[in-house]
Amino acid sequence: MSTLKSLLRRVVRPLRRSLGGPPPVEPSGPPIESARSIAFIVNATSDAKGQAWFDAARARGAEIDMLPLFQPYRREDERTMSFLLAPPRASYDCIVVNHATELYEHSWSYAFLDRLNGFLGENGTIFVPRRNDPARRISDARLKALFGAAPRQATKRFLAFGKARGGLKRPADAAYSTLDAYFPIRDALIQGRFDAKLADTIRALGVRRARLRSANRADSFLAQLKSQSYRTCSASTKSALMQYLAAQYFPGRGDLRVVDLGAGTGLNSLELLLNPSGIAHVTLVEPNRVHHWPIALMVEQLGERVRGKVTLCDQEGAAYSGTQADIVMVCAVLTMLPAEQRQPFAQGAWNAVAPGGILAVLENMRDPDPVKGGAFNAMRYTPPEIDALLGRFGPLRYFKSDAMEEMAAPDVGIRAVFRVVRKPG
Repeated sequence: MSTLKSLLRRVVRPLRRSLGGPPPVEPSGPPIESARSIAFIVNATSDAKGQAWFDAARARGAEIDMLPLFQPYRREDERTMSFLLAPPRASYDCIVVNHATELYEHSWSYAFLDRLNGFLGENGTIFVPRRNDPARRISDARLKALFGAAPRQATKRFLAFGKARGGLKRPADAAYSTLDAYFPIRDALIQGRFDAKLADTIRALGVRRARLRSANRADSFLAQLKSQSYRTCSASTKSALMQYLAAQYFPGRGDLRVVDLGAGTGLNSLELLLNPSGIAHVTLVEPNRVHHWPIALMVEQLGERVRGKVTLCDQEGAAYSGTQADIVMVCAVLTMLPAEQRQPFAQGAWNAVAPGGILAVLENMRDPDPVKGGAFNAMRYTPPEIDALLGRFGPLRYFKSDAMEEMAAPDVGIRAVFRVVRKPG
């Protein structure tokens, strides 16, 4: 099946280009045409370029605030704009979620939409990207159930819903997310202001107390927010993909153990414990002990939802010697290491995989265009290099990092995909 899909893509894409490409993805209709205030939710600031509806909305006097998930920025008025911060106005007539934003049957996505619903005015409308394949992304039926009503408008690309008064009706088994837990402790995480009592939580998680760092300087706020944006919002794809892999490789299991090598603040893998994913325990392996404070704060905020299900380890990934896991995940760690440390790290990750378990690795690839690749290119792999590093453990399978879909090897190219290899049972 994947080979057939690959062949079709190779035929269709050149044809689309010859015909001028796919039609533009533009929200339209009475809700947006009458809106005076609009919030545009984007993955990155570059997603706002070339939006024809921007010009039309502004021409009729509408004001548009762009709230990015991953690239917070400062406007000319010095206001910092980010999905994670309070928006510049109390409410919006209309919210448009960029069509490229991936939403899944996943507690993060429910929390994301719930927060946006809270930004709407009483008669406001939200345009949600439409995906008709529920096996891959959030379904139309789920969206209708969440908002508790039929859409005000349905187009090929969007469903437009009125404000759900009282909040979205989330599924009982996935009604809470690390995104929900994030906002009450956001300022402490961004500014690095932690209560010394969290040292007890750090010890209870399995490691000795780390030194409490001093609060960040005010001029580093934007840099810290960018880091938090990445760590918080990438849970929308990484943990969703891990949940998908768990269902593919271990159907029916409810006792799965995950080791997250290079866990950072742990938000991606902690999210797995809040979903019906079959994952019962997560070990966060993070040698940088400064990160233990935000991990401890998040664990405390999640409370009973994760109590007894999280272990913290401060060993280097190459030296990890804890309990083997069904799933070992490595996200953007290898390319941060010196070249001589990468092979030992990969071997250590493989050693941490239990018989029958899987190793899942996500890394950005070197861009053939040195300008686009920038300074990061020097640290990144080419696809053949990382395939050789991981392929010696066994046959590789490739999964899109932003969709529940396996890819054929010839189609991967320089995309950032999860490379997955399974250890014999």
